Amino acid sequence: MRVIGTKVGGALAALVLWSAHLVIAVADAPEDASAAAQRHHDRGNLSAAVIELKNALRADPNDAEARYRLGAIQLQLGDGAAAHKELLRARELGREGLAPFLARSLLLQDEHQRVLDEFPPDSTLPPSEQALLYAVRGDAHMALDDADAAAASYAIALDIVSEQPDALLGQARLAMRNGEADIARTKLRAALAVRPGFAAAWLQLARIEAAANDAAAAAPAFGKAIEYAQPDFGPRIQRAMFFIEQGDYDAAQEDIEMLRMRHEGHPAIAHLQGRVAFHTGRFDRAHEHFERAGGVPAFQRELPFYRGASALATGQYEQARDLLGRFLDANPDSSSAARLLARARLATGDAAGAEELLTRLLLEDPENADALRLMARIRERQSDADGAAAYRRRLAVLEPDDPMLAADLGLSLVKGDDDAVVEGLEILQTALRQEPDNLMADIGIVSALLRKGQGEAALSAAESMAEKYPDNGAPWALAGIARGTLGDLDGAQRAFEQALVLAPGEPSTAANLAAIALKQGRVDDARGYYEQALGQRPQHEQTLLKLAQLEARLGNDQAAETLLEQAIKAHPQRLAPQFALVGFYRDRGRVEEALLRLKRIQDAFSADPLYWSVLAVLQLSSGAPQAAVASLNRRIELEPAEAAAHLQLANAYAAAGDDAGFGVALFKALELRPDHPAASRLVEYFLGRAKDAESRVARMERIRALAPDRVELILADAAEALRQNRPASAEAYLHKAAKRVPHDPRLPLELARVQLKTGRPADALATLEAAARDIPGNARMLMVLAELQLASGRAADGKANLMKAAELAPKNAQVRNNLAWLLRQDDPDQALTLARQAVELSERREPSYLDTLGMILLQSGDAQAAQAALLGAVSIAPANATFQYHYALALEGAGSRDRARRVLLQLLSQAHDFPERTQAEALVERLR
Repeated sequence: MRVIGTKVGGALAALVLWSAHLVIAVADAPEDASAAAQRHHDRGNLSAAVIELKNALRADPNDAEARYRLGAIQLQLGDGAAAHKELLRARELGREGLAPFLARSLLLQDEHQRVLDEFPPDSTLPPSEQALLYAVRGDAHMALDDADAAAASYAIALDIVSEQPDALLGQARLAMRNGEADIARTKLRAALAVRPGFAAAWLQLARIEAAANDAAAAAPAFGKAIEYAQPDFGPRIQRAMFFIEQGDYDAAQEDIEMLRMRHEGHPAIAHLQGRVAFHTGRFDRAHEHFERAGGVPAFQRELPFYRGASALATGQYEQARDLLGRFLDANPDSSSAARLLARARLATGDAAGAEELLTRLLLEDPENADALRLMARIRERQSDADGAAAYRRRLAVLEPDDPMLAADLGLSLVKGDDDAVVEGLEILQTALRQEPDNLMADIGIVSALLRKGQGEAALSAAESMAEKYPDNGAPWALAGIARGTLGDLDGAQRAFEQALVLAPGEPSTAANLAAIALKQGRVDDARGYYEQALGQRPQHEQTLLKLAQLEARLGNDQAAETLLEQAIKAHPQRLAPQFALVGFYRDRGRVEEALLRLKRIQDAFSADPLYWSVLAVLQLSSGAPQAAVASLNRRIELEPAEAAAHLQLANAYAAAGDDAGFGVALFKALELRPDHPAASRLVEYFLGRAKDAESRVARMERIRALAPDRVELILADAAEALRQNRPASAEAYLHKAAKRVPHDPRLPLELARVQLKTGRPADALATLEAAARDIPGNARMLMVLAELQLASGRAADGKANLMKAAELAPKNAQVRNNLAWLLRQDDPDQALTLARQAVELSERREPSYLDTLGMILLQSGDAQAAQAALLGAVSIAPANATFQYHYALALEGAGSRDRARRVLLQLLSQAHDFPERTQAEALVERLR
């Protein structure tokens, strides 16, 4: 079923390479590499042909023909920059007839005006080259949206060579712009009559037939495009999209599998995988795929819709709201987006915004069932019973429900957001009215009431259930949960105990009773409930693991270990208890035992990639990086296409000091998934290991070849520009990147740094304030923003943002230190708590944190503790004059006036310029 119309084409057409001209006969070459390149080219293995040609050029860098052929193949591969470089060199070496190809290489780089400026019509060229050049100029005019000039160029090309295929293709595209499909077909057939293997023409014809919904004509045209294109990536992508639009997901999956074999990790393939998963109801998988699908221009229009819809289906409502809103802004006529956005707005509390969308939908389609249901919920929220009833009556006419299906749907909904709970409760109540003894509907109703926080109503419903189903323990268990939410732990315990009478040993009931006992400090009773459950179900995995966790928490290591061994014996094929025991050993510093345990189970679990991953983590923590490398290579044998495995291997190579191995693993991970978020730190490590500027640039180019859109490259480009004192260029890099990757917080942070470096704090502040709105929830950004706000005199805003940062990053020592300093006057007790936390959280003793703690302690009157903290600061950073001055203040406060004076005299003699010098001089006088 089509959710939104997708126009297969546009920017995606650029994936279809201009290959028909490039298979040009050349004289037999004596070099083996050149001959091998021709064989690879003829077989469609362009990457291998490139390697052979580069080998030939190493032997003879001045081989003009090899340069030309290498540039021509790079044109086919879509690498306009590389093609331009080789073709220019070939022309310098004397190769003629290259103007059209050089012009085409600029088109691939979106340098459309340069094509027109640098390659004017040239009547001295042979007629075939003149005509081809006019056709390329026509394409440049069309890219610049000058249809008249494009038409004129194509016409001149056809005057010179009457059946010039590229010009005919251009005329076909112009005809499609004007909605003249029949004329376009005629032009394309004329082009194909001259050049039957013209892949771009076949693809254009396929797109025309697809737009006409003529699958019988479109499919063979796509097939021809794939047959003749080298490489066939673009046409195959478009055919897969065509099959998806037709609802033929099996056929689409065949193309996707072929693409994955050759281009695993490409974002366009992730988009196709997401579309198939989405349309077949696997929304969690769809969401995962769409999150990896950015950076493909052809899919940029629709990607926010599918990302938003899959986010909505998996409960990520704020993301869904933002993405669907962005899509609807660009596509205001999309009813599907409006309907889903209404759901997302309701889920995030924007009922008015949802109603606006739904009202518009119902004007266009009065029988839109989803809109009717949502409007009924909105009216109910507004206490408009009549309005809600009116919408529900309209809905009832359209969708009479089967009670069992309704119960299933209702139970699913009560696990969702607040709005979904409301909807599920309504469905369940309707189902129960239709079938009064529907146990699942009853359970769902109590669950919904609990989710809504209506404990009394839930308890009443559960007690009614207990009368209706006297031999079932579920109603009593629900009553226990309801009483627990009402704070009646004794009543909850009685209800759970009755549930256990009716369903002896039920693990979830026993776990609830154990939780109550632990809350009340009755450890032995908690243990008894777990043991009671195990008495009925001695092999229940989760109960064994929970009891082991309890014993470990109480320090009963032997009992915990015995229980974990029991879980392993009961479930020998399960990894969870094995890993629980390994974790138990590791947490107690028994790393060697943990390793031995993993070695012991290797034969049983060696086919599971997770086994090798956990083993490698332990090996690294025990100081055995080479062993970790070996383990991770085993993991990669099991899942060679898993980018995360290669990243973990790269990390192990880094720990082993093996730069070559690190590079190979990192490059493979980026080849598989160029946008993998976990690669960020490793890419930065790789770039940071460069010995000099030349090496750094070379490393950047290696990464760029695999993952051109990585933010780390943009940051490195900006840093390089700053090193060369080109701040405007650095800022331009960052602005351009922010448009392409709008939600990466590193970009606005670096942009703000550049703006500060160039003396523009107001611009830096504006940059971070805008970014904080667009990228909410980033503690680092809020902390830097707070510093700028405080520096600009906006104390309230700075304080609010620092407090938000502290909530978002409870283990960030710097945030706590900065907030402590800010609060030292207004809330000294809280400031002291935060300062102590900052010192405790710092991985090493950070002197600035000790200084903050010392000054707050001194302010609170505890001069002795302040003296100790500040002594720590000056011991670590003895050259810091401010710390020395603060230490002298603490000494004075503790009564050590002579020592304070000696510290100050030494400080004043050594440090001639520091912020507190005037105060230090005054203090020396006071201490005389």
